[in-house]
Amino acid sequence: MDCEICGRPIKGKGFKIVVEGSEVTVCHSCKNYGVEKPISQVSQPGVSKVLIRRKKQPTNIEFS
Repeated sequence: MDCEICGRPIKGKGFKIVVEGSEVTVCHSCKNYGVEKPISQVSQPGVSKVLIRRKKQPTNIEFS
């Protein structure tokens, strides 16, 4: 994998940073050109978020 800023080969794990709203993978020397994304926000291929909806309990209204 090559650095998306300088084009040099990335040795080891690259860094995911945000530069002007775009997420790019860069080498160690170029990671200061943007804001590094926290690990929890890094997109993982094949993983999707699941939304669980709970049914609302019916409200019992008694009329006398």
